[in-house]
Amino acid sequence: MRPKILLVNPWIVDFTAYDLWMKPLGLLYIASVLKKMDFADLYFLNCLDESHPSIPEKFKKKRADGTSRFYSVEIEKPEILKSIPKKLKIFGTPFEAFDEELDKIGKIDAVFITSFMTYWYPGVQITIERIRKKFGSVPVVLGGIYPTLLPEHAKKESGADIIVKGEGENQIGKILEEIFSIKLDFENFKDINSYPFPLFSILRDKESLPFLTSRGCPFRCTYCASHLISGKFRERSVENCLEELIYIKNNFETRHIAFYDDALLINPEKRIKPLLRKIIEKSLNFQFHTPNGLHINSIDQELAILMRRANFKTIRLSFESVNSNFLKITQSEHKIGDLKKVVEYFINAGLRAWDLEVYILIGLPFQEMEEVEASMRYAKECGVRVRFSYFSPIPETEEWQRMVKEGFFKDNSDPILHNKVLFPYLWSKITPEKLEYLKKIQRETNYSQNNF
Repeated sequence: MRPKILLVNPWIVDFTAYDLWMKPLGLLYIASVLKKMDFADLYFLNCLDESHPSIPEKFKKKRADGTSRFYSVEIEKPEILKSIPKKLKIFGTPFEAFDEELDKIGKIDAVFITSFMTYWYPGVQITIERIRKKFGSVPVVLGGIYPTLLPEHAKKESGADIIVKGEGENQIGKILEEIFSIKLDFENFKDINSYPFPLFSILRDKESLPFLTSRGCPFRCTYCASHLISGKFRERSVENCLEELIYIKNNFETRHIAFYDDALLINPEKRIKPLLRKIIEKSLNFQFHTPNGLHINSIDQELAILMRRANFKTIRLSFESVNSNFLKITQSEHKIGDLKKVVEYFINAGLRAWDLEVYILIGLPFQEMEEVEASMRYAKECGVRVRFSYFSPIPETEEWQRMVKEGFFKDNSDPILHNKVLFPYLWSKITPEKLEYLKKIQRETNYSQNNF
């Protein structure tokens, strides 16, 4: 009898969470590799499946752009968060629904669980606890961002048996050999173009899907962990990217594609521009979204026209700050560009300025309220909408090391304190009162742009 392997996308424990085209892309790649190996029967449970029958109907309603709310219930805050005047929640499907799905699957031989933010680890713990309650000592493998950045904490606290650090596609074979005490015939993938496409078919809801044209980032912003999580920057070929999009088009009723790239516009003449030309030529008719900020210094008139013609609906620009010293300190000088000129490019391409959003970074320890306010004022002059990008201290980054040195954290601080929502209470010069003032300006700015 073939082994049964369960793949799980765990719950989120946080003060706030929203489904912004969120899918467990790393786990979908792992599922595809497991299917290619044809060693076991695969099962998938998505604790963040807002289309699950157990979710109340009002939470299943999607916005026109394919985003939606997560179902959630309030839970008791741990002692370390008692002083924070916000409600802690668990986001995702009800526990009962998860347990019923486990009952339907029956006995399993191994579990693969993914993870995202380090401060979401309580959701991983809860997921593994419920699996243990049902299946006892079944081998549990944990991968994703949390064990990659905090492997020792994950080994000690998650409840998993095997911790996977970094990308897992070329680690699966040895993991299976260890779990099942067998010798498998497998070959490691030589480059990013040799990976099989993510196993999208295991998702219940495929209205929106994630898409990567590259992994990692060639830059080293002091607050970012992209290079720690994904390693060396690698680009897929235009042909390989196009093949995946055509596969999605031919096999699923997908309307929305969200680019997950951290550096989508690097080498635009080699990758994004020719890809967009092919998308237009093939009339793929997706709505495209860029939840990760685009580097404005890579955008020219031709690219703006191509994005418009290819049907980009969500365009978020990585502006960060109008303060050049801030960009220098954070090694973000590659993001310096002429925002007004870029807005003009998109207007010439047929978009309106308020169709664009700019990310403004907020919450670093040395950041002053006045700097954030000045950045918003400039964004308003340019006619674009503002979206705050809240800083979270990420282990192993330069900002993390600086904060440990200055006494904001200890190396072994509870990862739940990494939560971006906590910055006004724990480490920022921007107090809760100042944050509310900035949010007020943000609302006024966005309202005035939408009604211009």
